[in-house]
Amino acid sequence: MNLTAWSALITGLITGVIALGGVVYTQRQAAQREDTRRVKDRRWQREVWARDHRREAHLAFLAEQRRLDHWMMMYTRVALEGVEEPKADWAEPLGRRLLDVQVFGTQEAAIAAQRLYKATQALDSGLVGDMMRADQAIEIYRQLVQRDLGLAETTLPAWGAEDDPDWVDITKPEP
Repeated sequence: MNLTAWSALITGLITGVIALGGVVYTQRQAAQREDTRRVKDRRWQREVWARDHRREAHLAFLAEQRRLDHWMMMYTRVALEGVEEPKADWAEPLGRRLLDVQVFGTQEAAIAAQRLYKATQALDSGLVGDMMRADQAIEIYRQLVQRDLGLAETTLPAWGAEDDPDWVDITKPEP
């Protein structure tokens, strides 16, 4: 074999090794991109799962709190006939919902939920101060839930102010 044949053979081998190295490098890069994408997808799925559970926990807690608040209002303030008298464990369903908020919610929201739970437990007294504390606690909790879920925070209007607009009956068409 002459020198030209040897140089062609070596050049061919080197070119083949470089090409094979390029293929291996490209495959590794593609695998790394795929792994990164898979990790991001899993992280995103976990975040969506956690947010859904947070939302469900907050909604269930708020619904139960409103149900108990309404019941206590009917029992202590309105004193309607036929309203069931609360037993010693009347707030227990709210306590179970509180556990979900404590597991899935942020620390701030869980603390606010705990305060709302305690304020709700005091509603059986029928005292105006206890009602006001419960109203304040639910407003703080509501705003923290909005923050916890990444929603725009809103504030509810103060009811009963002199500058409140007249109530509009939305069931009747406007003239």
